[in-house]
Amino acid sequence: MKICGQLRCRYAKINAQRISIRLRFILAKLLESAPAKNEKVLEQENEEGSNKALSENLINTEKNKINDEEFVLLDLPKDGVHFPIGSDDVFGEKTKNFYYNETGTELLNKGFLKDSYYIGKYEVTYRLWKKVYDWTITGAGKNKGYVFNKGKKGAIGKMAGKVVVTNKHPVTNINWYDCIVWCNAYSEMCGAVPVYYKKEILGKNARKFILKNAKKEKKDCNTLVWLTAKDLQIKNKENGFRLPTWLEWQLAARLTNKKDYIVKKHGKPLQSTVNGKEWFFTKGRAISGDKYDVTNQIQGKAGEKSGRRYANFGDYMMCGLTYYHTLEIGSLLPNSLGIYDMSGNAEEWCLNYVPKHRFSDGTVILAGRVSSGGDCFVPFVCMGYAGQGSRLPVLGLRLCRTK
Repeated sequence: MKICGQLRCRYAKINAQRISIRLRFILAKLLESAPAKNEKVLEQENEEGSNKALSENLINTEKNKINDEEFVLLDLPKDGVHFPIGSDDVFGEKTKNFYYNETGTELLNKGFLKDSYYIGKYEVTYRLWKKVYDWTITGAGKNKGYVFNKGKKGAIGKMAGKVVVTNKHPVTNINWYDCIVWCNAYSEMCGAVPVYYKKEILGKNARKFILKNAKKEKKDCNTLVWLTAKDLQIKNKENGFRLPTWLEWQLAARLTNKKDYIVKKHGKPLQSTVNGKEWFFTKGRAISGDKYDVTNQIQGKAGEKSGRRYANFGDYMMCGLTYYHTLEIGSLLPNSLGIYDMSGNAEEWCLNYVPKHRFSDGTVILAGRVSSGGDCFVPFVCMGYAGQGSRLPVLGLRLCRTK
């Protein structure tokens, strides 16, 4: 409890996204000494009463084809969409926080997207991750050269009680490199065009430059190029799977048809058109789908109860250190777009790179990749950072596809 007391004092003084970073590393250390009984629980499966729609989780398991019903389309207007970003809802103003573009070479003070895209309704389950892994080891893809980590089923704290973590929990313990290579393997498995290539691909045979090894091709992953079927002049094949950019993730998490706890500028709500409809933008510290701000305890138990209908996040008073656990995907309510677990459960890797930088209070953030959404461990839902090679117990992914 001494640790919790110290952290509570820091909550009031330090930006939420920086606390999230520290807590995740504490979690990794705690799990190293967690009782062995939790590893046994982690391996248990419980298939009873499973939701048929969730069981496919992004893939037609019979024919290995893309299941568009497991994605949400964000069809953007020709002139694009401008939107607020970050925990402080920046929309053109100066900010003390650091929000970078995909390559980490430019600071952003608002969001802008012009290309339509699909984003997964659900976080990727261990079941799906393992299916692709098996395809590369013993299936039709065993000679294609794909190498990535097997991953684990969800996450569970040592005092979480009798919680069964099934293969319908989000996959965790995967790093950013694993995700890049796994996306390419899954794309090829489904007959789609892989997305990520070595930068030397330009003007050459694409197949020879597909990123396939999460261990040996880290440098190539760090300088990857992201291409579509159109870019490669490939006809009659769909675009493959990829990680969302941070801006794509932000837009999908923020769009709401509710009028409370939304971003306003000069007293008027910010609005934009997506899928031919007008939407508001949820505030950056709120839970996606709800108005509860997990950094504002003034909202009380009623607000927290409402928020927990949409998000599985850590306990504020107990610091989430030992009582946390993931849930099966889709267990809670979706946001206004019909996307589940955009806040909490497992934090989600994004494509974006963030260079090393220092905040005004002296806090130094090392270079890494963006992860978003918070998780079942920390009581925050904002953007975080993690080293590309980190395989944290509460870090997973959500898929994206270019329209």
